[in-house]
Amino acid sequence: MADTTKTAIVQAQAFTQTSGSSQTLASEDQCLLARDTPIKQVTKFNKPFSPRKQYLFNQYEKIFSQSPAVLIFQHNNLPESEWANIRRSLSKDKNLCNAKILTIRGGIAKAVVRGTRLRNMKPLFNGPVCVVYWNATENDSNISIKDAVVGSVSVAEKTRKLVYLGGVVFDQLMDSTMIKKLAVLPTLDQSRGQLVGVLETPAQKIHRLLSSNQQRLVSILKQHSESESSQKSE
Repeated sequence: MADTTKTAIVQAQAFTQTSGSSQTLASEDQCLLARDTPIKQVTKFNKPFSPRKQYLFNQYEKIFSQSPAVLIFQHNNLPESEWANIRRSLSKDKNLCNAKILTIRGGIAKAVVRGTRLRNMKPLFNGPVCVVYWNATENDSNISIKDAVVGSVSVAEKTRKLVYLGGVVFDQLMDSTMIKKLAVLPTLDQSRGQLVGVLETPAQKIHRLLSSNQQRLVSILKQHSESESSQKSE
């Protein structure tokens, strides 16, 4: 946890050094999430936000706007060794699409989703929380994000110190019950196969019915022809 905080501070300092001392939160023209309320540029004391808060705000907004899914977990003061194990488990399983985990500041996360389509996520950011997310550019189109989401929740909850609170999957808010239902839904390929089967079944029945009637008609005509031939011979 301490190492994570130190890393965020170093990154924030580097970010402000490369971007200039006038770096602020994203403006309305630069924001990644569509908003119906303007982004606050100063604190309630009319002072600019610290470089670290500016960096975290922009980092969180990028995650929430670009990741196909964001899962929020409550954590219970995990030691750094356990965080390392979780990250390792998420990254080594190819079916999880290189999922990443990050501890976040709840207050800043609430500011990010305020006035956006994700505003209903605000209650999830109370207390110590972390998020599991994906980089959109790293996702393999051949891997199901549904399986990645379900698998990531399973991996995270195995520690018994991470509790899934809720999240958003393709702009759909999902609680723990909905995630369990998501696990049993068929994949896109499976759904296509089922649809093809449904469409083919009536056609197959009609084909069998027509074929059967044709065979019966041939049989009746043949019997009728044989009957007429026998009558003529008599």
